[in-house]
Amino acid sequence: MKRDSNEFNRYISPESLFYGYLPKLTNSKYASTNLRTGIISEYGIASYKDAKEPIVTVELTAGIKPKAISRAPLSLQPKVVNTPEFPEVVRFSAINPNINIPSNPSLPSAPVFQLFLGPDSNVGTSPLVGGTTFVNRLTDTNFLATDNRSKQNIRTQLRYTLDSNYTGQLGFPTSLITVAFKLWMDDGGAFGMYEVESDSNGKTKRGTWHGGGGAPPYEYNANNYINPFNNLPNKIYFNSYNFSYNGGNNEYSGPIGDSTVGGNTQNYNNQRFLVGGSRFIEIDNKGKASIDGCVDNCPAVANVTLPANKTLYLSGPLTLGMVSQENGVIFRNNGKITDEGENQEQFAIDTPDNLVLNVPSPTPATGTLTIKKSEEGYLGYKVGIAQVSENSTQNNTVIRKIQPMYNNGIIDFKGPNSIGMYVYLYRTNGTSTGQGRNAAPNRNFCSTT
Repeated sequence: MKRDSNEFNRYISPESLFYGYLPKLTNSKYASTNLRTGIISEYGIASYKDAKEPIVTVELTAGIKPKAISRAPLSLQPKVVNTPEFPEVVRFSAINPNINIPSNPSLPSAPVFQLFLGPDSNVGTSPLVGGTTFVNRLTDTNFLATDNRSKQNIRTQLRYTLDSNYTGQLGFPTSLITVAFKLWMDDGGAFGMYEVESDSNGKTKRGTWHGGGGAPPYEYNANNYINPFNNLPNKIYFNSYNFSYNGGNNEYSGPIGDSTVGGNTQNYNNQRFLVGGSRFIEIDNKGKASIDGCVDNCPAVANVTLPANKTLYLSGPLTLGMVSQENGVIFRNNGKITDEGENQEQFAIDTPDNLVLNVPSPTPATGTLTIKKSEEGYLGYKVGIAQVSENSTQNNTVIRKIQPMYNNGIIDFKGPNSIGMYVYLYRTNGTSTGQGRNAAPNRNFCSTT
């Protein structure tokens, strides 16, 4: 017979609640009836009665033997702290500096240049009414369409400074005699009194008369004047280029006159640039009522204004925008006067750097001007708005009229040695006559170099 190897199973009483959980097997060798199932268990006995053993109580106890702990005192030796050695503190007394303030540095003098403009032949005294050598001419009609050395887009007048007659009377040096320059319009033409055109020989003459009358004797009714700027493009290109120099294509129908023929000691008119002071506009009157001989119906206040929608581009040295010769005419720039784009014109590009020009000068009789291009290629020597002397040279010590000049727009020159607004105070016997002191203040003055 076999006994259940599980000792706990062998002693589970049938009365136990867990008796039913004992496993049942069909192995007849098991002695325990509680392990057998499906096997006849009478053992040849007619009958029997199960004798149930009482429930055996099994008490499981755990015996814990406490561990004897020996608490011997700990003998700990404290660590010795290493004290760092610090450097000795540096002690010093505050320095009391003795500074010698340097004197003002010796700066070089500011660059100085002179624009010496002689009295010009205006409409009343110029060869406009005659002459053979110094003839006022107008740009040839085909020139602008065929020449590509500049952006010039308007016809200009070839003009000259006064001849020896006037120069001698006014006490100017002979270097100012019959020096050529360019001009768009002066006096009555700038006011819109008449237009300028050329005759069949290319000489300048008055064209359509807007003052009234239509023919001599002309009328001077200012109500009929036109705005001469309306006939110009919004971008106006004006220059002092001598296109005919060195065999170049001449802008005018006839040659530029030799200044020595007029009595000058040198011919200033055969150079790359005209050095008489080319000016886009010039007004040459004694007072605002004296406009080309105007007597009746004269404008109460004559004024010349560059409109806000116009930009005047100046190219070439010794070039001016608006010039007034000591009179009461109001000059006003509402637009823009600049040399922008000069460095892109072929005539300027082809100009040698450090070009030396012979220019009129009071002393010595012959002066020079060296044209050194800027890094961007600009030639410099421009003036936006200028007042030059005339009436005071005649020893007229009475301030005839206040000379108002206003810049309400922009004057912006990129090239060197250029001036936004310029007033020339002429002196007679060392004393200013006061003419130039009455220039009106500049407004909104913009950059110049």
